[in-house]
Amino acid sequence: MFPLIIAFLLIVLIAAVMLGVLEIQKKQKNAKRHNNQETNQFPYVRKQFFSNNEKKFFEALKYAVNVQYLIMAQVKLSDIIDVTKGLTDSEKTTYRNKIQQKHIDFVLLNPHDYSVVLAIELDDTTHNRQKVMQSDEFKNNALAAAQIPLLRIKTAREYPIRDISYAILNAIKQPQKTTM
Repeated sequence: MFPLIIAFLLIVLIAAVMLGVLEIQKKQKNAKRHNNQETNQFPYVRKQFFSNNEKKFFEALKYAVNVQYLIMAQVKLSDIIDVTKGLTDSEKTTYRNKIQQKHIDFVLLNPHDYSVVLAIELDDTTHNRQKVMQSDEFKNNALAAAQIPLLRIKTAREYPIRDISYAILNAIKQPQKTTM
């Protein structure tokens, strides 16, 4: 009789453990399903802020400007220019929409009053495509109209600090589009 009771208790204990394991698995499955639902509602992942070329250029740019200017990166064009006064609401909307989705790679600011001193575009081989060239031409003209100097720099393996400093000074002195 005694071995029968022990066998029965052992079976009950095994069944309880198995039920506990099944319950844990069920909770894990539900949690995974819940996470997938959240992922579908918010399908976002972190991405790299700078391309490798932008990173390399940014490091050189920091040394080139030292503390003379503040460097801002990936600035929306609409953050540094706006439409002129005297336009109808419809015209303002049209012209704002043209600048809304465009950005400038780097913007130098005066550290005292935070005014825009220079816009810098880093041009890689994608800037040889027709659509990108049209976008570049639009940026050139829009910044010129807003009287913001623009410096275009071709991507390179290295960015000599002295060359960048000289190009920045030249671009600020001669506000039309400058290329390095």
